[in-house]
Amino acid sequence: YSFIEKARQNYDTFEVTLISNILQEGVEKGVFDVDDTTLTAETIVAAMKGMEFHWTGTISKEKMIHDIELLLKILFKGIERRNSQE
Repeated sequence: YSFIEKARQNYDTFEVTLISNILQEGVEKGVFDVDDTTLTAETIVAAMKGMEFHWTGTISKEKMIHDIELLLKILFKGIERRNSQE
């Protein structure tokens, strides 16, 4: 149905805009080091959408919270190994 697809697109745009604004505010305050807030927001939204099916009733609430916390850690801290002297 086209009206459902339109609603989904509107919500996707809302999510990306909201996260992009949060990232931009974090950049301005020196909290985040993000080169492209829109692309980063799109990536975060895509990652979350990729987990939606997995999170919808197939796992426990505790596992879902754990997964979300791990995903946020990866998103905010990355996967790059850092030298402790840096």
